Amino acid sequence: MLLYTVALLMAFSPSKAIGQILPIFFLLGMIVYVQVRPNTHIVKYGIVVGGIGLFGILYQLVLPEFWWGGYLFSVVTFSSFLLLLYDFSTIVDRQLLYRIGVVTSVVITFESIYGILQFVGAATRSGIKPWTGDFVWGTLAPPLDTHYAGTSPIFVLLISTLLLVALATSPARLTRLRLASFIIVLTAWMTASLLHSVIYFTGAVVAALAMLFLFKPRRRYSFAFAKRHKGNLWIFAELLVLVVAGGAVYGQNYRAIQEVLAGALEISPDAPYLKMRVLYNTLFVIPQQVMSQPLLGLGPGQFSSRAALMLTGDYLTRASIPFFGTHTSTLTDQHIIPYLGRYTSSNHFPSSSWLTVYGETGIAGVLLVLFLLIQAIRRFTHIRSVYFTRMNLAALTLLFYITFMGIQTVYWEYTQGICFAILSLKLLYDYLGAERAYLRRNIYTAAPDTELHL
Repeated sequence: MLLYTVALLMAFSPSKAIGQILPIFFLLGMIVYVQVRPNTHIVKYGIVVGGIGLFGILYQLVLPEFWWGGYLFSVVTFSSFLLLLYDFSTIVDRQLLYRIGVVTSVVITFESIYGILQFVGAATRSGIKPWTGDFVWGTLAPPLDTHYAGTSPIFVLLISTLLLVALATSPARLTRLRLASFIIVLTAWMTASLLHSVIYFTGAVVAALAMLFLFKPRRRYSFAFAKRHKGNLWIFAELLVLVVAGGAVYGQNYRAIQEVLAGALEISPDAPYLKMRVLYNTLFVIPQQVMSQPLLGLGPGQFSSRAALMLTGDYLTRASIPFFGTHTSTLTDQHIIPYLGRYTSSNHFPSSSWLTVYGETGIAGVLLVLFLLIQAIRRFTHIRSVYFTRMNLAALTLLFYITFMGIQTVYWEYTQGICFAILSLKLLYDYLGAERAYLRRNIYTAAPDTELHL
């Protein structure tokens, strides 16, 4: 629990370097400090390191322009997904999840209050503008800094995903204090004006409800499901109210989203939506230049990933990464760099996590991601928690939310923002498996009125 708390505070640190190494720090802490089956995990991650080396050699043999610097840096930017290999099933229990829920609620409530005050301060100085939410970042930036661009999305990603963690681990009866905490977090979320996150979150809730109904057809027409998840549905209704309020405050941002959606389905070299231009080039132009791209991709860190863009020296602060220097591949220079200076928001950013997975790892990488998604959906729909009545809906919502956010930009490589989402999904995944195993072992000694969801 101490390691989780320290890592959570690090996630809200203004240091981007700390945020970048957060998953690796947590894994080392689990292996060295917590020491749950350390030898097993050392061997497991040793195999992963060896596999990374072998795949690097494979890419080097297939791709003449392959660069090891970009490949290794992509391991760092995607390091949050290494948490999926850690086995938490022997340590995660009800008491741990309750404590995680309390600590998480306290931290995100404090951060949200701080963010709301930042919004009020920015609105007081210059009025409410489409960019006012860019100054809502909690403790992710120095207190007196008013030009810390790019921090607001990380803030929103953290509080929105951790809100679902707090909801998943909350007791059956939501207290007024918990409800007040959730309202504060939702309010801070809306003041940050990252409206695409609200749209994806709403879609994630709908998809999660659909999955739960789909795998429980006998409850499809009953009120039992709604009664069981009334706390979640109440929060969702509150979110919709805030969406409407956000439309009144950030009307111009809503109109921008409507314009993007209008051109989002046009895939052509001259599409108004920059992502669609890059997608067209990735699907139809690049395979003519590199024959192996559709199957294996261009290699991690070699094309459109955040790692590749950061190493060009033309992205973010236009600074080089220590120990890596700068490098721009020919294909990145042809298909990505021309658009980097033309986007004004993530709606027009010329890349996304899904595009990166296909562009840099090909069909093989897409199939791997889909396999992991299917496995998680099966666990979160087929094993219903007896003790945490909101866990399944919250976990599925978090899963779909992260999946949908990967459409927007390279969020899966925002290590500081995505780390706790991946960690939480793995904790909930392992807990459900452990709870089912425990109930099966103790099925004959369970209380007569205990309802088992096996």
